[in-house]
Amino acid sequence: MFNIKISNQKLFKTINKGFYFSRRFLNTICFIILNNLMKIIFAGVFMAEIAEGEKKFDFIGSLKPGNYVLIDGSVCQIKGIEKSKPGKHGAAKARITAFDIFTGSKKTLLKPTSADAEIPIIIKGNAQIVAVMGDNVQIMDLGSYEIANVKKPSDIPGLISGIEVEYVKYGPNVKILHKKSA
Repeated sequence: MFNIKISNQKLFKTINKGFYFSRRFLNTICFIILNNLMKIIFAGVFMAEIAEGEKKFDFIGSLKPGNYVLIDGSVCQIKGIEKSKPGKHGAAKARITAFDIFTGSKKTLLKPTSADAEIPIIIKGNAQIVAVMGDNVQIMDLGSYEIANVKKPSDIPGLISGIEVEYVKYGPNVKILHKKSA
């Protein structure tokens, strides 16, 4: 099926007598295939690298309301951004107002728009409530079967064993977002 012909110091492959592909084209195709194969093989390794408390960096100027940012080591969701114009001797600044997603406290961040911001890699998932113990709830992740103890949220009524919930996790902090509709 494959015939290899050498002509004018270039390698060509003939497929089904008539289709000629250059060496550069074949190298590109091989690179794409191997790159995707590596992603598939090492998907578990890459996910393991995104361990608890991992973060990435991005410019302050590219953040938008609803994004997450680390302020003083706590995970905050951005509610508002005010950008000032650059002055005669200074750079444009951004004032970010955000709320801690685990405690609910308000935090502000003032930095130049060209500065780096720490963006937390938050793990979101589905879990099932295993037990309700006073002010704490024990949940089990439906994918990895990990068990975590979480403070029972006061704004979500009717949390009983067996109900599925959505949660967020960053480092040792875990919070239940809401119940999943049945």
